[in-house]
Amino acid sequence: MEIMDLYGENEQRTGKTIRRCDPIPKGEYLLSSEVLVRHIDGDYLLVRRSPNKRVYPNFYEATAGGGALAGEDALACVRRELFEETGITSVVFNELAVTRDENCFCHSFFGVTNCEKDSIRLQESEVTDYKWVSEREFIDFINSDEVIDTQKARYAEHFHRMKYIK
Repeated sequence: MEIMDLYGENEQRTGKTIRRCDPIPKGEYLLSSEVLVRHIDGDYLLVRRSPNKRVYPNFYEATAGGGALAGEDALACVRRELFEETGITSVVFNELAVTRDENCFCHSFFGVTNCEKDSIRLQESEVTDYKWVSEREFIDFINSDEVIDTQKARYAEHFHRMKYIK
């Protein structure tokens, strides 16, 4: 069972931990990280969520990520999650935003990789397929009904700055 740190309102560790599936106490938070991955050639990585996911099963998403384990910071979490879900290790990360909802602080990163595009290794419990799409296809994707709305919201400032959305 995975153990996760609990955080207070200012994203400081409380010194308490919780098992992944346990309810989060009111006024405390988990930490998560996600990364939007672009290849050095300009293509973006999309991964298809497992059909067993409770939320958005079988949807393609533009990020890899998940919850931080006890002792991990946001960068260590996003590195581990990206590797677990895709096998990618060669990424330069740039943190774009930190958002907070009722249960979690989410660190959103942008990453550029030079990995071999056919070297993706999927963690089938999390993702079942992947595809690299051109920048134009990516813009169409994030402006479609197929994009996960909370993900689009977390990256909205970046997408506006890139002129991907209006």
